[in-house]
Order: sequence, then structure tokens, then C-alpha cells
Amino acid sequence: MFFRLNRFVFNRNRDFSNDDVFFFIHIMKASGTSFRNMLWPLFQRKDIWPNRNNILTTRTNWYPPLNEIPVMDSKVGKRLRLIAGHYPFAASELFSKTPRYLVFLRHPVDRTVSFLKHARSNAPQYQGKSLREVYNDIKLRKHMICNYQTKQFSFNGIEEYYSFEKELVVDKERLGIAKKNLKKCDFVGLSEEFAKSIKLCEKIFGWEFKRILNDNISKDDVEIEDRLIEDIKKEVALDLEFYSFAVERFRDLTSEYSIG
Repeated sequence: MFFRLNRFVFNRNRDFSNDDVFFFIHIMKASGTSFRNMLWPLFQRKDIWPNRNNILTTRTNWYPPLNEIPVMDSKVGKRLRLIAGHYPFAASELFSKTPRYLVFLRHPVDRTVSFLKHARSNAPQYQGKSLREVYNDIKLRKHMICNYQTKQFSFNGIEEYYSFEKELVVDKERLGIAKKNLKKCDFVGLSEEFAKSIKLCEKIFGWEFKRILNDNISKDDVEIEDRLIEDIKKEVALDLEFYSFAVERFRDLTSEYSIG
């Protein structure tokens, strides 16, 4: 992971009248940092995991590993209202109750290009290399590119995630699981429709975001060779199907909530 923490301000006076638990599945390089930074001020810091303090105490200032989540029947676990991170859909098995799921997805080719640029800018082993050279890292491509978005929704439970997080092969059967799980999401946003997605989110949950953020944007404006784009398309073929399904889900939600 190459996530870095951005500055934000908490609104300590805001609370909710019910005990819903919200789970934001933060897909890397899909507007997740901006959205998470908009979500955080809606909750008290003690009700968020991981919160700013949790992240700053990690060695790399990244999200803590999933196995560090507070035990949900503990005093800390019971009061959690927002869990957000680079965690799969299956992580909700660890929660004390079924959460309300939120996710942003992005066109797989664009997400991959953005990820390659981000990796080159932030990971020392890739600095000074071309995007093609970064992409040619087989381990990176297998773990973080190949049908990555579908994979996050297709684990058959948390134990499978722990056992096969980096080795899971996404196939048509997994695509079906991913689609089924995406249907369970209360909110599905699209990076390409960020402003409209935020309006949808506000309508669904009755929230009001103070402002729209645009954080963690790559400053790498290098042109991408056509051959690399074609190779990426092959690597994310099932992600392209999953994304098309997500677009349909997004359109259904915007129609249901009258978001023009």
C-alpha cells in the first residue's frame, strides 16, 4: 500500500441519533482519500477506526492491518460507528452488526494508471522508473492491479482473505460473488461522477458535507503509451465487467433518490 494521511479537521459536536455502523471500503486510487476525509468530520474521533491517531502510530502512516481492528464485543469495538480502510467487503464479518456499506469505484484502466503513477511517486523502489517498468513488476501487478476491484468484493469470508489475500485468482465465479456483494452496498459512488456521487450520499444518509475535497491526486502527467493501455485492459478484463455493473447500480440509486 502507498496510502498517506492528509490533514483534516474533526467536528466534535456531530453525532447520529441511531446506532448504525458504517463501513467505507476504500478502493485504492478511486477517490477514496477525498471521500474518507469528508466522512471523518461527521463522526467523533473515538467512534472511528482507524482514526488519525491509529494511523499515525503505524510505522508507515498507512491503514493498520485488518487483524488489529478492536474486538467488536469490547468497550472500544461496541462504540465504533465508522470503519474505513483498504479492507475487503468480507471484513464486515468482524463487526458486531451488519454495517451500511459505502464504496467508490473507478474505471479500471484509469485506476490502474493512477496507481502506477502513485507507486512511482511514493515507493522508493519505483522512483526514476518508467510506468512500464513499474507495471512489469509481476508481484505488484498480481496483488494490486489484476482485477483488483473485483477481488475486494469476492472473498468467501474473512478467513479466505487472511489465507489468500495476495494469491486469490479472480474468475467468472468470483465476479458473480463480487456483483452479489456490491448489490448489498447502500452507497456506490463513481470517481468519474464524484460531485453527483456526493449528492447521492447526502440524500441516502441525510448527511451534509461542508465541502467537496480533491485529495491525494497524482501530479505525474506523463503520457501513457498505447501498448501499456492495451496490456492493462487485458489485466483488468473482469474489473471492466464489474465496473459496468457498478455504473448500473449507481444509475439505479441516482434514479431512486432523484439525483439529476
